[in-house]
Amino acid sequence: MMPPAVHSFLSQSLPLPMVAVLLLQTAGFVWIGSDKFTSINMRLAVLEKSADGQAGQKDRIIVLEQSLGTIKEDLADIKAMLREQKGSGK
Repeated sequence: MMPPAVHSFLSQSLPLPMVAVLLLQTAGFVWIGSDKFTSINMRLAVLEKSADGQAGQKDRIIVLEQSLGTIKEDLADIKAMLREQKGSGK
């Protein structure tokens, strides 16, 4: 059973304006909270998309660095061949 103080409090009727204010206040808090939650979700989606794009760029940069290393080696070989031709052509 409920204590007498709780029973007497619950048995009293609340004024209609107070009930309306409490309902409106609760609805307002829910509306503002859902707006903030949606905003945060949208920001997170943008950040995740940006991070995914940067991860792809990182892989491309690694491939380009490896290709550049190969090109440098080929240029060094060509330089050496040209120097040999100049040395033997004199």
